Amino acid sequence: MMHCHRAALAAILFCCLTGCFAPPVVKKPAPTVVAKKPGPADDLLKAYSPDDYKKYVEEVMAHLHMDKHFKSEWEKFKNSTHKAGDLASQLEFVDHSVRTRLDEIKRNEVDRLNALEKMLEAKKAAAGNPMREAGVPIHPDVFNMDQETIKKAHLDHENPHSFEASDLEKLIHQVVSDMHRVDEAKQEQYKQYEMMKEHLRLRKLHKINDTKAREAAEKEYQEEKKKHKQHEKIHHPGSSEQLRDAWADEDHMDKDSFNPKTFFLLHDVNGDGHLDVNEIEALFLKELEKAYNRTNDTTVNALEKQHEMERMRQEVLDKVDTNKDMMISWDEFERWTKNPDFKKDDDWKTSEEDDAPPYKDDEFKQFEDDYDREHPDDDEDLLGGRDRDRRDRRDRDDRDSREHDDHRDSHK
Repeated sequence: MMHCHRAALAAILFCCLTGCFAPPVVKKPAPTVVAKKPGPADDLLKAYSPDDYKKYVEEVMAHLHMDKHFKSEWEKFKNSTHKAGDLASQLEFVDHSVRTRLDEIKRNEVDRLNALEKMLEAKKAAAGNPMREAGVPIHPDVFNMDQETIKKAHLDHENPHSFEASDLEKLIHQVVSDMHRVDEAKQEQYKQYEMMKEHLRLRKLHKINDTKAREAAEKEYQEEKKKHKQHEKIHHPGSSEQLRDAWADEDHMDKDSFNPKTFFLLHDVNGDGHLDVNEIEALFLKELEKAYNRTNDTTVNALEKQHEMERMRQEVLDKVDTNKDMMISWDEFERWTKNPDFKKDDDWKTSEEDDAPPYKDDEFKQFEDDYDREHPDDDEDLLGGRDRDRRDRRDRDDRDSREHDDHRDSHK
């Protein structure tokens, strides 16, 4: 848990810059309820914005770092084993002018949350009649919110007037929660995408009545899958070979003259002494082009490519980021280059090459059942024979796995 707190603290500033803080999760947009006459109430629409939470974090951290004492304690804390509350307790030593500004920032955030609560009340009043006129305008996303969503735990609501140590500690805990939520949401998004892709493929296949034409379509699909696997070997993320290729291709240096220190400095773009998430992911751009190149593969999808980049980044962080702060310091990088595993270059398979889909059979069945329930007008027999298709898919995957292993061995 201590590592998690340090990870959150170290990542807060990074998240402020990259926008990884997520707004409240919403499902589907609903109609906007508008006030009878435009007026001051229209300002309430501005109370909800996906960037508001991020803005609050940015402002808090920016002003805290204006204080020399706190900034010094922050730097010490990032490499310590103390808990979040220990850093929060340093707030009492922050300059009065900074504390005054933090109080104002918190009051503005409390006002924003209160405005959202008014929207929630208007939403309840409009229940059962979404087009009913209400006393205040309602942002569409508020239709999918509840009290818990609006009253986020990133500040102390018992004290709406001043920013205290409890507010900073709550903010740190909320960031930890949000970081996990963002990762989980990305994984779920990718899984839903893969299930929908397979669902639509089967649906299209079942529309073909002619047996030979259907077999030809299935054969074309299998050929596309094989084509996607036929590319230059992808070096294992973070391995000596992978970094040397980046050194040669991106830095335009002689591959045999690879120097870890120079490489680190070249890729520490913002010069903060760490490779952050964006800087780490940039190391894989050339590697990803081997598998995700539209010239050789027309099925390339931006979501699939981004998912693979995140997989590579996580693979490197798991091995190199020893203090789990979601960044790589020079000390960590140097230790990794001296680790015997650095020389290993195990074959890396993309998610699309993995014969096991990112979902289970029962999840896919549930997905299809939900789709049928939500789309009752579709032909009932359009996706008939699903059990047979699942068995056929498993048989094909087993066969493809054996063929891929043979192909990989022939290129070693």
